[in-house]
Amino acid sequence: MENLIKYKPIVLAVFNDYIQSRLSKSEFIINLVEIEVNIAVELNCLSSLHADKHVWFKFFKDDTLATTIADIDTDLNTNCKFITECIELAISTDGLEIYFS
Repeated sequence: MENLIKYKPIVLAVFNDYIQSRLSKSEFIINLVEIEVNIAVELNCLSSLHADKHVWFKFFKDDTLATTIADIDTDLNTNCKFITECIELAISTDGLEIYFS
């Protein structure tokens, strides 16, 4: 499993657009899902054989969670302050890591 560093600027731009209120919550999630699909295509993991694979994030250096897009979507409805702070940390600390597994 490797950090998909080439997607970092794209994800950070989407995170920033959401934090700056340039994207609605639904637009934010759609953008992240589009990135996930692009990663799956690139890694030849789009078939149903790989349906259990997802993009997940570590927002900062010592982040011990593996936060998926579904987790972000849920947290924006139930734990908005926490996930927003994680996204802001990813932007400000340059600690974002992106994985697909």
